[in-house]
Amino acid sequence: MAWKLFPPMLLGLCLLLPLAPCHSSAPPCPPPPDGTNACEAIDHFWKVFQGNDYAHVDEVIGHLTAAQAAHPQDATINFLLGGSHLWKFHERGRANRSAASVAPHAHLALHHLKIVKELDPNRRTVDVFRDLAIANVALLQGDKALLEESFEAIRSDTRKDPAFNGFVQGWVFSALMSHQDCRYPEAIAGYMATFDTCAGFRVPRAIPRVGPILYSYLALRGRKDSVCSNSALVPHNLEATFLGLGDAHLKNGSIVKARMAYRSVKRAPSYAAWPYKEQLECRLANLAGVRDKFRADTGKLDVIEPAMFLQSSYACTACHATNHAAGGRGCSSPTRGRARSGCSAPCGSCK
Repeated sequence: MAWKLFPPMLLGLCLLLPLAPCHSSAPPCPPPPDGTNACEAIDHFWKVFQGNDYAHVDEVIGHLTAAQAAHPQDATINFLLGGSHLWKFHERGRANRSAASVAPHAHLALHHLKIVKELDPNRRTVDVFRDLAIANVALLQGDKALLEESFEAIRSDTRKDPAFNGFVQGWVFSALMSHQDCRYPEAIAGYMATFDTCAGFRVPRAIPRVGPILYSYLALRGRKDSVCSNSALVPHNLEATFLGLGDAHLKNGSIVKARMAYRSVKRAPSYAAWPYKEQLECRLANLAGVRDKFRADTGKLDVIEPAMFLQSSYACTACHATNHAAGGRGCSSPTRGRARSGCSAPCGSCK
């Protein structure tokens, strides 16, 4: 029966970085001539980002902006600055902000990621995050041609590095494509490309279920490629990935597969510490209603919870956060395909 246990993996999305925080065993930063400490800015980013402290994202952006001004050729500083702007844009729902009100951050994210591409063209995640940033700008501008260009670029990214970029393809396509679009299966295919690469073989498509034995297997595979399991920088890679896979299946109408994927999240070895258990329970409590809401939200910038992973207020921190978020939008219970706001109780009790 082991073949039924769907051995995938997962990666942390928003910002899986080939980078160690400065307080790790990484070489110490040389003292900059103007006194701006790049290491302090990097440490500040990781402390706030992994601490799930969105209320202080502007301070992080300010700190990294000062460091970037002092070190404009530093690819890591530019990458984290671009990532901080992505975080500000994607999780704006936590501050009840609209996409239009934080639009400059989408453009700044793209600007800095383009700089990184010039400085360090071989950095593993720069291409796909740049292409995600292009998709954000296209949505803000209503530019369908540019959005299609970003989709094609993400497809190319997946072909080059399916272990990481396949996840991003699933993450983006499942939220921005209609389930009736003939290309929608590419969303699930993106996740499967990641699973196949991390597993080392073609995994079963019909049963997206993982248990303790296969999570242990993924941990071993993660020693070869960190995107295939949880890590210090991405402590809830697995939970977030299976959440995204479940969302893709649910929107597609595959309720049984969605339930399997969501329940696999709960079997992850680090699940007890994952900050987003309530969002998972929201889905499981009303799969059909959430499915209808996901479909109605297709391609929209401003939606309320429950929302597809990419469109949610935990689009980045679901993978990276070690603490529960302070404040932000709660969980609503969709009824007949619509979301109802103002529910402070768990979704199962919202009637």
